[in-house]
Amino acid sequence: MRKIVDVLRLSHEGGLSHREIARVVKSSPTTVGEILRRAKLVGVTWPLPAGVSELGLEAQLYPPVAPSSQSRPEPDWPSVHRELRRKGVTLDLLWQEYKAEHPSGYHYSGFCAHYRRWVVRLSVSLRQTHTPGEKLFIDYAGPTVPITDAMTGEIRQAAIFLAVLGASNYTYGEATWSQSLPDWIGSHVRTFEHLNGCTALLVPDNLKSGVTTPCFYEPELNPTYRDLATHYGTAVLPARPHRPKDKAKVEAAVLLVERWVLARLRHQTFFSLDELNGRLVELMAALNSRPFKKLPGCRQSAFGEMDRPALRPLPLTRYEFAEWKVVRVNIDYHVEVVGHYYSVPYRFAREKVDSRLTATTIELFHRGVRIASHARNDARGRHTTVDAHMTPGHQAVLGWNAPRLLDWAGRIGPHTAAVVQSVLHQRRHPQQGYRACLGILRFGKAYGEDRLEAACERAIAISATSYSSLKSILKNGLDQKRVVSAPAQTCLPVEHANLRGPDYYPSHRYISRMQQAVRILYGSASPSEAFKSSAIEVQAIDLAEFLRHVADNAGVANLSCDPGVGPVLVRADEYALEDVFTHVLKNAERCRQSGTPITMTLETSDTAATVSIHNVGAPIPGELMDRIFEYGVSDQLDSGANGNRGQGLFVAKTYMAKMGGTISASNVEDGVSLVLTLQRMRSGQAR
Repeated sequence: MRKIVDVLRLSHEGGLSHREIARVVKSSPTTVGEILRRAKLVGVTWPLPAGVSELGLEAQLYPPVAPSSQSRPEPDWPSVHRELRRKGVTLDLLWQEYKAEHPSGYHYSGFCAHYRRWVVRLSVSLRQTHTPGEKLFIDYAGPTVPITDAMTGEIRQAAIFLAVLGASNYTYGEATWSQSLPDWIGSHVRTFEHLNGCTALLVPDNLKSGVTTPCFYEPELNPTYRDLATHYGTAVLPARPHRPKDKAKVEAAVLLVERWVLARLRHQTFFSLDELNGRLVELMAALNSRPFKKLPGCRQSAFGEMDRPALRPLPLTRYEFAEWKVVRVNIDYHVEVVGHYYSVPYRFAREKVDSRLTATTIELFHRGVRIASHARNDARGRHTTVDAHMTPGHQAVLGWNAPRLLDWAGRIGPHTAAVVQSVLHQRRHPQQGYRACLGILRFGKAYGEDRLEAACERAIAISATSYSSLKSILKNGLDQKRVVSAPAQTCLPVEHANLRGPDYYPSHRYISRMQQAVRILYGSASPSEAFKSSAIEVQAIDLAEFLRHVADNAGVANLSCDPGVGPVLVRADEYALEDVFTHVLKNAERCRQSGTPITMTLETSDTAATVSIHNVGAPIPGELMDRIFEYGVSDQLDSGANGNRGQGLFVAKTYMAKMGGTISASNVEDGVSLVLTLQRMRSGQAR
């Protein structure tokens, strides 16, 4: 308000000078003089006529300027508004381009003034300017879509995921079963692949899948979500809690999708998530093709012109979903992840570390640095250990084990292997014999492997297989004096079928059987203890020839054998191996269907020979499958009667283990198959 009334009153009634009036109305003397001049020019007198208002008086003294007779070309204000969203584009640049095309157009000040008057008509709210390719706004729609199971009739609700680009308003939508972390991450991956690029920033809502701890100042992101952003080279800027205008783009898209997409689906029934997503693809394409009301083009065209060229390229590999969890390293430098234990370097014992779990790998991080990586193992209660993670002392203890010692001894010779086997089985725990075995094997470096093999042969002959005995033999050169002795073998109970015929057995074999039976009968040892403590003499056995003797002398009706061509040399004790086949064939004959054959087949590889014994009959009960080789376990209802004491398969497994072999049972289509595997020997190793 120009205070025209006050100026006229002070001038006509008070008689004040222009300077004094200016001091009172807080204006300049020039303005006071201009008001009095205009009032005199239009004939305004004092006092004013009744009913004259301040606004009417101002319009009388300051009439509007008559429009210019020269019309100026009007700029395309929607295009100007859209171009201003591009990075580096200013009003001055747009005015220069406008002036170059229309020399008679507005000057810069008028151009800016007209644009400001035009833009305020779009909305009374603060309008945010979004740079192309900068932000992707993300949220879920409120309404869900029901999906009916065609088989059961069960109805599940599908959530609608929405993502909107800031500059073009291009909208992507899809349906997922939930808003959980796997669905949340999967929707992001599919969004980036649909856009064929990713933005510099992601602006999500504060749902738990994205933001673990919402905060106005420092929100804590979900580790998996942060990992996703790192993989795609983007950053996450969550909206402030209770500030929906921070993601106004997607809020508007939610309303638009509810009205133009979901409302059209209210009368349709969907039977799968894929069916619903197929329909959403059609409706979202139609939505993005709808023309803008106040701006040229549509979301699809704006996306092609603005956002698509500015998107960041996708990485070469797709993001693999990974879950993060904070775990503490146990005192044994292992961490538990989904029931399995994985090793980390021992120096991190008792520390907290971050575990990253994918479908194939387990990665462990300490303060952002990866300290261990393992292939995923879902065996609960088991351990996966890397030797380099152990302390030097633990590496020294666990560096040697029974298979490694036996393998070393087997490369020297069968007698050395037999001595090492004997030393390991003489101890209550095999680890108690590791140092003695190492001492024996190292004699090969001091005296030569040939002398060590000869010494072991002599030690077996005189039943003195200790470290001190081997040391004495080698020190005194007794290995050069060969001694032939009968093999010492503790045998099975007296009830035994002679696979090679009754005339084959030497007298000491019968005496050994009786000695073992006496130990059991008079309580000095249990059957299992007697079998486990028995000593064997490993040597080269022609398995093919052995099977032919079995087929000829086993006394089993309808027994077929296919040993193939020989010889097939294996590491075994012939008497122990005979006991194994006795019990396996006896078991097969008892369980086979009447009139059906029992078949034996031999297969070989470079390192092993495998014998398969198959009988047609009832399968092994499931509850006994894992216990069939334990002592006293039988699949017969009359166990304990008719000689069925549940020890045969136990004996077979015990002796196979002593010979470095294995035995296993499995149910096949028409019956049961038992598979025996022995280590092959080279011809040069046989004595």
